[in-house]
Amino acid sequence: MLNQFAACNSGRIRDTPDTLLEFAKRVCNKPCGMYFSQASQQYDRNTNRKYVPRVFNESIWQEWMRCEAGGKAGIEYDRFFARSVRGEEGEDSSINGIVDSHIFVANGTLDAMGFLRGLEVGQQLRYHHVHPLFHALVVIADNLERMHPQPEDPERFSLHRWAKRQTVLLVRTGREGMISAPISFESLRAVEQPLGREDRLGNFREVIRIPLAAAVQFVAQLEAREDRATGMVWNPIAGHDTSLNPRVTVNTTYGHQVHTVIPGTARMWADVVLSNAYEIGFHISPQVVSSRARVEALIDRGGNGTQEEHLPFDPEYVL
Repeated sequence: MLNQFAACNSGRIRDTPDTLLEFAKRVCNKPCGMYFSQASQQYDRNTNRKYVPRVFNESIWQEWMRCEAGGKAGIEYDRFFARSVRGEEGEDSSINGIVDSHIFVANGTLDAMGFLRGLEVGQQLRYHHVHPLFHALVVIADNLERMHPQPEDPERFSLHRWAKRQTVLLVRTGREGMISAPISFESLRAVEQPLGREDRLGNFREVIRIPLAAAVQFVAQLEAREDRATGMVWNPIAGHDTSLNPRVTVNTTYGHQVHTVIPGTARMWADVVLSNAYEIGFHISPQVVSSRARVEALIDRGGNGTQEEHLPFDPEYVL
């Protein structure tokens, strides 16, 4: 499940700082973790395995951007609503088991960050940090709501309506020592749904079942509260995130040289990226792959922890 950092203190993963850097970035600048249990996934007969339906990714994206905090801050520096993980068959899907694994990953990331900042690759983490809320909150998807077309237009599907029907568990982990004030679920009682589970929680832990839309809004508001308390600025004065800027090969008198292009406008950036993609292939272009990965929620496919599925936005899901 959340075992990507299991070898965080071992020599094996410390010998691969680039891999560890990618793991750390996936956790950094996200206010919580989101776990997709087997019950929230769909079965693919072609691959003989389950996957997280893309409706989750797209609904979370839309609801997150509806929130004032998410809409203003954007997605620079790997920022998103949550660090998402797909649960594998046979894993501990109890609330306590998921929370314990989440805390393990959070602590492992802090350890990894301390290790990486002493290396050259650590320069890439200048604007990355483990958000104070990440230790305190976990969202668990343990069911899958059916997708119904809009009555007025059967060919269209409303992501927002689905997000208000799809329920998730919002869990306080009991690790709130890093945030400015305790988390309270009292404001969510009006939209609370029957828990439908009999898990026995550990000390100082609390769980509530609410619609996905309400969960995203609640987390975004808490994130904004903590950002104000810590003085976090998501658009640093030093400049914007340039890690997605394209690199092009330039012919010179002495041979080929690779230069990083820093476009002056979004249109210039898109033109350069598309030009490179047409030349080398869209599935090869690092900018296309990375851009899509950042816009969509990163859903781990398990295994060695390095595979991810980047699900395209489908025309059938019209906002």
